[in-house]
Amino acid sequence: MHDVFTQGILPIRLLPDASNLYFEPFVDEFKPRTAWSLHNAFTSVAKEMPHHERMPAIQELGKIFRHVKPRD
Repeated sequence: MHDVFTQGILPIRLLPDASNLYFEPFVDEFKPRTAWSLHNAFTSVAKEMPHHERMPAIQELGKIFRHVKPRD
């Protein structure tokens, strides 16, 4: 989570919302706190960004999460 903000992929102002969505998800499917639920938290808060900033940010998130292996 830290790297997404320190690398400037998402603005730091979205950190509290992303943290809340990850640690207290409103969708039962994301309660296990997996990489998928973290990705969901990031893309949910990215919707608050202007479109021209959102799309590149979501593409960068995809590059990061492409390397995350799912748990068995």
